[in-house]
Amino acid sequence: MDFNLQFLEYLSDAAAVLDEQRVFQRVNPALEKLLDLPRATLLGKKCFEVFQCHSSAAPIAEQDNPVQSGPDCPLLGLRQKQAPELPSEEEPLSLTTSQGEQREVFIRYVPLNLAEASASYLVLLQDRTVQKLYDRIQGQFVATASHQLRTPLANFKTSLSVLMANTGPEFPPPLHKLLENMAVSSERMERIVNDLIELTSLQSGRISLHTRPVQVDALLKEVAASLQEILKAKGQKLNFNLNLPTQKLRVEADKRRVTQLLGYLLSNACKFSPPASTITLGARLEESGDVVLWVRDEGIGIKPEEHDFIFYKFYQMQIVENTNGAGGGLGLALAKSLIELHGGRLWFESKPGSGSTFFFNLPQPKEAKDKLDGR
Repeated sequence: MDFNLQFLEYLSDAAAVLDEQRVFQRVNPALEKLLDLPRATLLGKKCFEVFQCHSSAAPIAEQDNPVQSGPDCPLLGLRQKQAPELPSEEEPLSLTTSQGEQREVFIRYVPLNLAEASASYLVLLQDRTVQKLYDRIQGQFVATASHQLRTPLANFKTSLSVLMANTGPEFPPPLHKLLENMAVSSERMERIVNDLIELTSLQSGRISLHTRPVQVDALLKEVAASLQEILKAKGQKLNFNLNLPTQKLRVEADKRRVTQLLGYLLSNACKFSPPASTITLGARLEESGDVVLWVRDEGIGIKPEEHDFIFYKFYQMQIVENTNGAGGGLGLALAKSLIELHGGRLWFESKPGSGSTFFFNLPQPKEAKDKLDGR
């Protein structure tokens, strides 16, 4: 074994080296364990024999076009004469072990240039079976718990409203204050339960979009108007970064869902910004033809070590834990799911103490893109 490949023996993830014929030349112990097959059985076999996918008798080097990979084997797209169009991210793959167990893995492959093979590929497989099972169980639990909470919560709110409606002037003010606190807490709990149900529905694919052309400036101003009371309570100012070309922009989107998304971002900006600060809503047209919308605040910012966790559900920034600024930790997770449902992405720029800006992109209506392209 080449010295530069000895590290494969110590990887915790499954790994292998394929030659230009898609034949296993090297495998590591983690792959033997994943497939429940000994190394001697794997070496010399073609990938489609092991991964149970479609085979191709022709060598890769002789193919003018790459073999179209089926849903169960992205390895078939490898080729020799031309640099392979490798995926920028991991791809899912379902494997069956020698004992018939189904394993869910994510696969990544990288071209190698070894002396004994002109076209070799390092294949890395990460077993996500347990993680995917955990995610399914967690999703089922959240969905069930959320729906089960709705009925007692509705009964509690009804009883509380009847009680508050029948408190006369003789009712002790401290007790009346307690009832008001209970009402506020029940509203917050209801929002969290609804957000949980919404997030579970989004992530399970049970929500579909109803898209149509939406005017960008009208959309931003409508969302801002719905949060004026919150802004006024903190003395915060709202600015619009909309020049003349931007005011004419439209996006192809589900207006209700994008309004919901912007509401989460603007609410966060209000929550994490100090009184009398300025929040900016803006939009710009990209060269790609997409429209990027953003929400910028002058708040506490996000620490670099927290950047990877911001979009996780239930995550709360450390600086606001156990404070009045803490929420349910679902707003950004919901916003991310909503924009991904539109085929876009959500990202941010932030420095501690210097505020944050959250961006997301949406496509223009088809006729607007055609006009931009000069068609």
